[in-house]
Amino acid sequence: MGIPPKQAKLNKPRVIQIVMTEVKTFYVNLKLLGFQEEMEAVMTLPSLTEEQSKSLI
Repeated sequence: MGIPPKQAKLNKPRVIQIVMTEVKTFYVNLKLLGFQEEMEAVMTLPSLTEEQSKSLI
């Protein structure tokens, strides 16, 4: 069903790496601006659009 196991194994770490890099960058940017509380609120949301994340800053 869907992606062959071998291909999924290769792609999964890469996707996780990209997502973690984006999350870390977003967190660092907020932290530098002193927005730790906002970051905690963001983490509780199921999803956040680019526009919404920009409006926080």
